[in-house]
Formats: sequence, structure tokens, C-alpha cells
Amino acid sequence: MKPFSKILKVKLLQLGDYVAIPRFDGRYVHARIYKGAVGIFSGRHDEPQALERLLGKTPRKFYYYCSLPGGRYQKDWVFIGRVPFEDAEAMWPPAMSTTDGIYKTKPQVYWKGGFMDVTEEELKGKQPWIVHGFTALQEVVSGTYKDPWKKLRRRPADSPA
Repeated sequence: MKPFSKILKVKLLQLGDYVAIPRFDGRYVHARIYKGAVGIFSGRHDEPQALERLLGKTPRKFYYYCSLPGGRYQKDWVFIGRVPFEDAEAMWPPAMSTTDGIYKTKPQVYWKGGFMDVTEEELKGKQPWIVHGFTALQEVVSGTYKDPWKKLRRRPADSPA
């Protein structure tokens, strides 16, 4: 696939690929494809950026995505370039907190395709594990996503429902 080309066949992307995701305002955010997740870099740009400008950067947020019947990626994403991960460990996004404050659950993280029990101390600073379909992911990067569970997450876990 050539840099800056639209992704016409949804299965063409591979682990380690860099993409530009269009926002609803016409600008782009950039991302890298991880195993089961999309790592979003900070910043918004009027045009897709060259691969050289993205290399060496670490994504600021990770979002797990749902596979949809039409394929795993949106066709309006723009392919930037392919850089294979250094090793099998690097292709995984970081561990994420699955303790959401809605249910009284023990502290857990989602990591490498499974759930692990952790201590409250180990949970601190972990990004929440959120799974999005592509429409919601585009809303998130556009800043228009409305979290339907936000009110419940703010409630202390031990308070009455």
C-alpha cells in the first residue's frame, strides 16, 4: 500500500501500521495499530502527517476496537506507513484498568487478551479499558463522544445504586 492512500480493502492493515483517522471537523489524528487496539497520538492536523514525524512517538491513549461485519478498519482512514514492531511484546498495548466504579468488582487490568487481578496500588495511573466500535472511536477522536455510563462511573462503587 502506498503512503497517503485511502484504505480501500479493509483487511490490508497490519500490526505496526500508522494511519490518519479523519475527525468530523475535517482534521486528522494519527494512530498506530496494536494487537486488538488503536494507539492514538496527541495532536490534530489539517492533513495526514509523514511517517517520519510520527516515528519515536508514544501514543497518549489506547482504545480497543470491536471487529465489525464489514472489517476491522474504516475505509476513510489514510495509510501512512508500515513499521513492524521490534518484538512480540511491543505489539501489545499497555495494561488497562477494568475497574469502572459501576460494579463492585475487585481491581483488575486487561492485558494481552485477558483479565488479571491486581492490587489497588497497581491499578493507579492505568487508562480505563474501553472498547469502541468505529463510529464511537471517530466520535472520541472528534471530541463529540457522549459516554452513556459517565454518571454511573462518577458514583463511588460502594454507594447505593
